[in-house]
Amino acid sequence: MVERERIAADAFDRFVRELSADSPAFTVIPLDSQIASVLRRIPRHLVPEMPDRIIAATALHLDLPLVTRDRQLQAAGIQTIWKPNLKCLPFPKPEPRVPGSFSRASSARVTTSL
Repeated sequence: MVERERIAADAFDRFVRELSADSPAFTVIPLDSQIASVLRRIPRHLVPEMPDRIIAATALHLDLPLVTRDRQLQAAGIQTIWKPNLKCLPFPKPEPRVPGSFSRASSARVTTSL
């Protein structure tokens, strides 16, 4: 996505930093046997890419909609949320640090209202 200029070049690093925060805005869901069994409900001919099927199966297992405009996932009957003019807010820029000092920027949460 960086190569296609859909996200900022440092987005992954900011995402990793957010995951290590005391109260992260994101939760990592491991791929387990329950999610793997839900993969059977995602038609391969409609969603040919395995990563997309895994994401869809995770959403189905957790009973959550996906925020995507992917027409293949929509055609497969996956509940999706998409607003064409939805703008993602950037992560806050980290505060500059003075060498040898410790400072922790206030934690920020990513929130949207639909």
